[in-house]
Amino acid sequence: MTTVGSNTEIVQGLWAIVLIQGAITLTTALEASVGGLALGSLFAAGPVILLTLAGSILAFVSARGLRLRRRWAMWVTMAAEVLLLLIGVLSLALSLLMTGGLTGLVPILTNLALPVVVLTLLIRNSQVFVPKGA
Repeated sequence: MTTVGSNTEIVQGLWAIVLIQGAITLTTALEASVGGLALGSLFAAGPVILLTLAGSILAFVSARGLRLRRRWAMWVTMAAEVLLLLIGVLSLALSLLMTGGLTGLVPILTNLALPVVVLTLLIRNSQVFVPKGA
């Protein structure tokens, strides 16, 4: 049985991890926009940049909802993490097929380990999150 204090720590940990994911996504969008400007292909990179910015905004909004223990934020975060995990597995598989080797440790940690950790914490502690009216 978990206590209220440990539930608060779990929520704060989830908030921090999702906030870090949002910051990584925002940094990726800024990097892509600078690369697009430097190479003169900002028009071609525009949709990717906009989707990445939307992902970072989603991460920041869901992190705020997790901090307030909202159930909708739990579900939104779960859906986003499953999507990130699927994209990470696909990216890793394509990397193995194309290069014959694994990518670096950082992409594996950010694309596979972080979503698994967030999903595990959300599933094990779903009782912490309450509907908006409660």
